[in-house]
Amino acid sequence: MKKLLYITLFIFFTLTSFSTNYSGYLGDIEFIFDQNNVDNDVRIIRLTGAQSGLSSELSFNSNYNLFCYEENMGNNYLTLNGYYENNAFLIRLDLQKRALWEANFQKIFLLEGQRINIGQVMLKSNGSNIAYYNIVYVVPNYDIEYSMTENKIVFDFTPLYEGETNSIWWKEEFSNVIFSSNNLPPLNLRVHLQPVNQEFEFLTDELKLTGTQSPYFSGSSINFSVQVGTNIGNHYNNYGSKLQEMYFNAGCPEEGLHVADAIVSILMEGGYYFYVAIPVYYLITGPSINVVVDGSFHLIFNPANPENGYTSVVPVTITSSIPSFNINLKLEIFNEYNLLHNYIFLINDQTIPVSNGEYSFDIELKANFADLWNQKKEQILILFQDGVFTVDNDVRIGNVYITLSSS
Repeated sequence: MKKLLYITLFIFFTLTSFSTNYSGYLGDIEFIFDQNNVDNDVRIIRLTGAQSGLSSELSFNSNYNLFCYEENMGNNYLTLNGYYENNAFLIRLDLQKRALWEANFQKIFLLEGQRINIGQVMLKSNGSNIAYYNIVYVVPNYDIEYSMTENKIVFDFTPLYEGETNSIWWKEEFSNVIFSSNNLPPLNLRVHLQPVNQEFEFLTDELKLTGTQSPYFSGSSINFSVQVGTNIGNHYNNYGSKLQEMYFNAGCPEEGLHVADAIVSILMEGGYYFYVAIPVYYLITGPSINVVVDGSFHLIFNPANPENGYTSVVPVTITSSIPSFNINLKLEIFNEYNLLHNYIFLINDQTIPVSNGEYSFDIELKANFADLWNQKKEQILILFQDGVFTVDNDVRIGNVYITLSSS
């Protein structure tokens, strides 16, 4: 059996001072939360020609709380060791940066772009304080960039075999994501699938993430696949009519029915530090709707003998592959004939519910011509004089609109 020899190389940062008169403020000792020296970040200060009797002490101020959750405050992420070596006094600080970062990064993100003094290394001579270094934690800007091969995931919600009802058709679609940052320390990204709203919760039994849900970013960039799978066959057989109604109610969008989002994120305290959603669509065949209108409305106005309650009827038949829907009616009188607004009425209810996929009915308009003539006579005569109204000629004065919506 071959034996493997592993050699670990530690990189140290050493400051050397040649003065023997150590007093007051001696400088800052910085630790940067970046991709360098991730596991154990070490700072060594060498005080040459140091007198005997020196010692060092580590203390934290209240700013240290900004970098740690309360339950982690007792962990010794930063340790101090002071000792003599070859006529010099050495101050060594070891920061377990990975451990501190991974346990507290959601809190540290709030400090992005800041340089914060979190404590001091006090230099003592025979027990008395004579000098100190400030300890500074630096949180750089992380400048995240990302790109995707597909900005949406689309499932063609069409049966693979016409008339087939028992097959199970599992489909998978994906988008490759490239995530990069020059400074961000290692962490796990989160990938999860979220229905657009509670209305689509019923799909989550067989609409799932099939790829990685926790890609690990270890520095510079990472390339991973956001992969989603769904059982088209079962959803077609079990929920086809329901989905078609939802698609119809959404206005039959060209891109399909937006059912969920595949979300790539990094959490931070109070929300998300990074968030990108890849929409998931079901491309559904539009419903079959047929509307037959038999004719148009003709309202005959006779100034010599105007009458109230004059009616005109147009038969309509509507058939739809969606069994339940609402018929909505709306009367529009063109602006140039606005004097007719209060004298021509739609008799039908403006909304008619249908439950069996087919409905035949009459649309009725009623005109109160006697009231119109008695109250608007002078205005009507002016319209005749101006040629807007003419004798024995049809004049189109408006429309009746028929729209359908799901019930």
